[in-house]
Amino acid sequence: MEESRPSSTKKGDLPEESFSDDVLVKDLRKQLSVMMRTQVVADLLDEQDARILSLRMGLEDGKCYTLNEVSHVLHISPEKIRQRQYLALKKNVKDLRFFKLLKDYAHLIKLPRGVTYYILRYSDSSEKDSALSPLPFSFDIDNKP
Repeated sequence: MEESRPSSTKKGDLPEESFSDDVLVKDLRKQLSVMMRTQVVADLLDEQDARILSLRMGLEDGKCYTLNEVSHVLHISPEKIRQRQYLALKKNVKDLRFFKLLKDYAHLIKLPRGVTYYILRYSDSSEKDSALSPLPFSFDIDNKP
């Protein structure tokens, strides 16, 4: 007997797509975690700030914690958590690799507003700045005066 396989247009393919998204999310979480750990080791990021970002973005257990939940875990006021998150993201978003990973991660996971703010704020400027064109302006060689 032959087994019939569902065609690619049937609903049977949806679990495979969600499985690949799950794998992609886990991979992005791992990459972001490793990048933040290397920044901690290089003294570019404080260990507690990395933990705050990790909890807020759901890198540890897949759950994005609220400011209040993070404050209960770390025994710091929610306002102080917000301030440290702000400064840590402001510092890290300048790293183009971190920003691209965070942007890809945000497309798959619903991140807290405080985190997505930086993605929206720096999306336009980061797309203009790339490794291929380090200057903030371009020369137009074809048009001569």
